Amino acid sequence: MKVALIAEGTYPHQLGGVSVWCDQLVRGMPDHTFVLVPLVATGIEPVRWQLPPNVTSVETVPLWGPPPSVPRPRPPWRGARPPRPRRRLRGQLPRRPLARPGHRPPLRELIDILLVQPPQAQDRFAAVLREMFEYAQVASLPAALASEDAVRALTAAWRGRWPGRPAAAAPAVPTLNDAVMAMQLIEHSLRPLSHRPVEADVVHAVTNGLGILPALAARWRHGTPLIVTEHGIYLREHYLHMRRAPYRWPVKELYLRFLRRLCTVGYEEADLITPGNVYNKRWEQKLGAYPLRLRTIYNGVDPAEFPALDGEPAVPTITWAGRIDPIKDLETLLRAFSLVQQEIPDARLRIFGSPPRGRESYLHRCQALAADLGIGPATTFEGRVADIQDA
Repeated sequence: MKVALIAEGTYPHQLGGVSVWCDQLVRGMPDHTFVLVPLVATGIEPVRWQLPPNVTSVETVPLWGPPPSVPRPRPPWRGARPPRPRRRLRGQLPRRPLARPGHRPPLRELIDILLVQPPQAQDRFAAVLREMFEYAQVASLPAALASEDAVRALTAAWRGRWPGRPAAAAPAVPTLNDAVMAMQLIEHSLRPLSHRPVEADVVHAVTNGLGILPALAARWRHGTPLIVTEHGIYLREHYLHMRRAPYRWPVKELYLRFLRRLCTVGYEEADLITPGNVYNKRWEQKLGAYPLRLRTIYNGVDPAEFPALDGEPAVPTITWAGRIDPIKDLETLLRAFSLVQQEIPDARLRIFGSPPRGRESYLHRCQALAADLGIGPATTFEGRVADIQDA
């Protein structure tokens, strides 16, 4: 088969556990070909993995930088066989004709769904998202979302929720700048819809949220079956990330509502959802995943690579290995270790891993916290190791 593997901010442009999992998946299926569809920041990020020969292409989807151009029609399928049309599932939207260039995307309806949340809001959101995709295939969706009309529509909708309260008198009321920032976030988030849908026998999205958009495009255009695998719950991680995001609360609220609707569409459209643990399964089911499409598949470990150890280290030692990233919450680990050291003064904490490029500040913050807690001499940050067994 030809498999389209979609990831956001991980394989093949970043290291880390998700990327390792993706690489193992591709190398473990040498009889199948893979096209990688990574969502990246600008499109100039270097590939950091030596790709196996069954990866035939890498079709990056930049979320920032210059907006994508309107896709050109793809030439006829050149593989062994084209993807087969699939039967429409109950509740799945029927295929619609392409939008005409003179049409406008349903911006006001999108804003109404996110702010007012009318009856059947989730079904309406899925329909609006489909119309956005059809529009983006023949016209510039980024230009429409970044237009003055879009900002005016959001400003008017916000004004309707707080009538007669000028921003100067009520600092909590959304401002024009909030509207510009919110529409900018949505515009960049929907850029995957402006790319030509990938052609494959199956699409495997190793994420939800923005990473589900190329998968939905392939499903809507070609009827491609969809698998969703989340290593961390996308929406939960953005709930945590938005706490420190440099936006005012109206922007955060609107964008998180958008992401929640989008993640639910991903769960509803997936033919199969494969969480890595029951904790993720509970989140996914709560957010709209059909129970019969959920199958928990735990990450496998080859016991031959981790033989039983003989003996103990000279001093009590805790080893942690992973990506140095806020989502890993190393600060709680450091605070917990400070309590351990009060009871066991000889204890040591060894941390293996490196931060993603451009996020070195979190490593420095953790090192400063270790010093402030008085555990600096007992805590070492030892960088990334090529073989996890060494750590």
